[in-house]
Amino acid sequence: MISQGSSTIPRQPLSAPSPQTLVEAPKADESPSIADINRQISMDPVRHEQRLAQLFGNALGQVTGVPVRDSEIMIAPIPPFSKFGQWWGQLQAVLASPDFQKWMHDEGVVPESIKITPETGEISYKTKGWGQNRVRTLDDAAWSSVSTPILKVLALLTWKANTPYGPVIFDSPKSASLKAVADFYGESSAIFHGPDPARQRAAELEREPVFARPSNGFSEQELEQELGRQRTLLGNSNTRFAAAEELKKLVSRLDADEPELEILDYLNDYHFTVDPHGSYAARQDAGASKTPSLKQYLHDNGWNIPATREELSNLIQRLLTPSAQSPIHGNNGGALAWPIALDTDVEQQLRSDVRNGKVGGIDLGDSKSVLGYLMQGNYFSPDELKHPQKIIDRLILSPKGRALGEAIQAEMDAKLIKGSAADWLLAVMHMSRSGALDKAASSEDSLEGFALKGSDNRFKPASTVVENLANYLVSEQKASSLEQARVQAYFLLSTHAPEFIVKGIPDKVTPGTHSWVSFTTAVARIEAEAPGATAQMTYEQVMMRADLAPISGYESQVEYVAQQDALQDWAAAQHMSPPVDEESWAAVRNAFNAQILELKAASEGFSAPVPDGKEALLAKLKEFLPDVDEQVLMKKNLVIFPYDPKSPGPYSILDIYAAGRLHDPYGQSPRGKAATRWRSVEGEHQVYKLLDRIKDIPSPSDVLGELYVPYIKRLESSFSSLIKNMTAKLPLKDQQNIEFGEITIVRELDGQVHGVRQEKTTRAKPSVILVKTKNAEGEVNTYEFDYKNGNVSKRSDLGDFKVGRQPQQYNSYFKELQHIETTRKQYPPGFTDAKPVSADLPGSFKSERVSFIADAVLRDVDAYSLLDDARGETTFDTEDPFYRKFEAFLINLIPFGSAIKNFINGNSAQGVIDLSMDVLGFALAFVGGGSLAKGLAAVKGAGKVAQVAKIVGRAALGALNPLGGIGDLVVGGIKSLKNGLKILSSGLGNGERLWLAVKGAATLSDINQKVSLYASFNKLVGEWYGVDPRTGQSFGKPLKDFKPDPVSAALPQNI
Repeated sequence: MISQGSSTIPRQPLSAPSPQTLVEAPKADESPSIADINRQISMDPVRHEQRLAQLFGNALGQVTGVPVRDSEIMIAPIPPFSKFGQWWGQLQAVLASPDFQKWMHDEGVVPESIKITPETGEISYKTKGWGQNRVRTLDDAAWSSVSTPILKVLALLTWKANTPYGPVIFDSPKSASLKAVADFYGESSAIFHGPDPARQRAAELEREPVFARPSNGFSEQELEQELGRQRTLLGNSNTRFAAAEELKKLVSRLDADEPELEILDYLNDYHFTVDPHGSYAARQDAGASKTPSLKQYLHDNGWNIPATREELSNLIQRLLTPSAQSPIHGNNGGALAWPIALDTDVEQQLRSDVRNGKVGGIDLGDSKSVLGYLMQGNYFSPDELKHPQKIIDRLILSPKGRALGEAIQAEMDAKLIKGSAADWLLAVMHMSRSGALDKAASSEDSLEGFALKGSDNRFKPASTVVENLANYLVSEQKASSLEQARVQAYFLLSTHAPEFIVKGIPDKVTPGTHSWVSFTTAVARIEAEAPGATAQMTYEQVMMRADLAPISGYESQVEYVAQQDALQDWAAAQHMSPPVDEESWAAVRNAFNAQILELKAASEGFSAPVPDGKEALLAKLKEFLPDVDEQVLMKKNLVIFPYDPKSPGPYSILDIYAAGRLHDPYGQSPRGKAATRWRSVEGEHQVYKLLDRIKDIPSPSDVLGELYVPYIKRLESSFSSLIKNMTAKLPLKDQQNIEFGEITIVRELDGQVHGVRQEKTTRAKPSVILVKTKNAEGEVNTYEFDYKNGNVSKRSDLGDFKVGRQPQQYNSYFKELQHIETTRKQYPPGFTDAKPVSADLPGSFKSERVSFIADAVLRDVDAYSLLDDARGETTFDTEDPFYRKFEAFLINLIPFGSAIKNFINGNSAQGVIDLSMDVLGFALAFVGGGSLAKGLAAVKGAGKVAQVAKIVGRAALGALNPLGGIGDLVVGGIKSLKNGLKILSSGLGNGERLWLAVKGAATLSDINQKVSLYASFNKLVGEWYGVDPRTGQSFGKPLKDFKPDPVSAALPQNI
């Protein structure tokens, strides 16, 4: 239960003083059907309400005025069909829902510590173990995705909406505290001030058993409808979990390799029980079973029937993943984001009104925009300005916002055009007070004239693009201040390009990159399900959610069209011609897939664990000494005899093998002591006999060569792809400089003079080379390629330098620019000379010039030379054997290497946790949840091929949806996700929001075409209106020739 206080005093339920038979609330395993509920509700709910008032009056007799004791006063049994009984039962049900229970488990929540503020959606709680206090708001995607059912129930406490409600205690729906009942009915807090006011109120209830606010702000019908919606939502969730549990059993049997187990047969044969309150059970009148087969349930919801274990696992994960949740105003599109577009004449009239400065009869004054008009006279603190959506929500509910929205709504109602006041207000907030009236001021490509997808914004971090938009709005006098412009920029982006306002987008994920294709496709998929949801999510949450494959034809359509939109922008950034037909589209898709495959291989090369030299040498020893225990080979108990103070030991057999001294303790017998030998200080074994058995063992340099050389080759290939990717993100002018200018490649050294003719040089910046270009006009540019971090930047301090030692500014310090020779392949004479600029830029992934730079990087890395040096060592270093030094070199060389090392060593606190961005722009999910060390247990074996990270994002894997073209996917279906998704019949509507809606078809007068959609009948005007499946609101003009489907109760599931 939920109460306003907490105590350790055991609570004793207060029983009814007079015997009376009540309809008991159903047990958890005896949930009544919808028909049963309707029958029970008809059993005089007024009587139940009066009975609860009597019980409440009796409980007041126990009030002492001591809060800690009064909070323990209980009422039982609660009449189940009183208003409170229905509400309380629903609250207990949502608290016990699988979604919420899983969230609590994942967060480590102490249930009794929970407090929730209905108005803000904020939840506070303590965690198990250390008992840390935590607060989550609706900005947290995980909490937001499970909070809706709970907040909807708590929202019925209309006068407690801004008060934290709790602590939460999970209790039986048959009993509740006196305080909980008082809160629900808005009883005066004075009754808890002492016995006298409590007895006075009890006497009033004895005379007339009616609560202070018997309606609780809702009529009987409204409360029934609202709780019905909430039961549907919870029922859908419970049914999803039940189906997932059954599918898990199938996966377990597949994993057990049961003979002759066919997936389709199992799905046909196995039945499960659906929740009676869910939308699937509502179809029983049309013959739907309460215990359908798994196949029937999937088919009825329009989901694909899985045929493989992989598809089964994906489906299970989808069913167990809580639905993305739209914020209260969705994507802030209002009437402009309705499933059926706002009539052109209505939209143009609104645009004209906004431009003329008078909307709904309200004068906008000299404000530069409707948003500016609403913000005028309001003060927003610096902290509030960090949360633009909260400002927008506040403005909509402000007196000026309500007045403007309601004024437009009244005008439209008079024309029989339906829409909420908030939807009309949001629509005009998007309309410009300047510019042409015949087109929208904003689209996905241009916001108020700002070229969002223009070349100036390519390859720039999303945060930079957003700030550029805000500065543009100020400079073009479309906003009166930068603070207002930032709110306006957020508002415009939330509707037209929500990918820019997702939280925590890595700087390497920029428009024009393959990462942006993967990311924007992921955003579009989530926005199709729940508009506005991604503004509450982080980049990691978006990518992890989008890693799941579509489970229906509709979802595949959404993904396909989202990819097409994203690929158009990618093609422009690659300087490809805009795709206009299937042939040009195929060229773009092939180019994208080719780039992805190359970069994916490079990413896997960088993230692969560095081979373990120690394990390889130990394995070779065990190959020659299979009967010798591994501990014997690793035990440090060998010394040189006669004793050598320069090599005191003790050493293990593995040590002396790694050092190449199995049969030559001194290393090439520097003192000519051929009679020296190894002796065990413990006498545990006759070492010379063991050494004699391995006299033909391959040298350690050969073993390590076989181990490291393939890895180095793979690493070189990865660096080559990295340089191509780095160059591809440069502006066109810079790419032309590299492709057509004279190029010189150097490494930068800093030198210092010590005494007479003693000089020492070190790398100015490790893992950095400089590329100087000089075009035919003599323009010089120098580019700094940082191949450790994957960045290219311009250097303006070197000018038209000459290779070699630079002019000294100080006597003791100097700079040297050392030429890097490329030796991997022969290039023709004059290859690095300047040549005429051509419009036909080959692109960095096909450019010989870029390959030349990549070869210079490989020469700079020069891993082979270091390996040769390392293999030549014969000295002992018990702390750092040479193979460890070489592996450390590789770890420090490769991008992301230190994080991988931390995970390999189990030191996950110092590494990247769960999901991170690699140097090539891929989102990597590390194996093993939050601790990669467990997942790497098998990786440490020498010679094993293993990956420490998984690339996240279906588009990032080259999994472009295979639909054969855009075309007309479905009648009234999806043509583009740009400028807001238009859903007519998606199967993804929120069932709880369609409680009074039916599905059918109507003719759209603008295009004279039949479309499928949800609608409700307005009795006042005798017309059918479309219903937005995402909000449950009626919208637009009356529908023409609407015909309900025969099975109108078939409500969609909320996945």
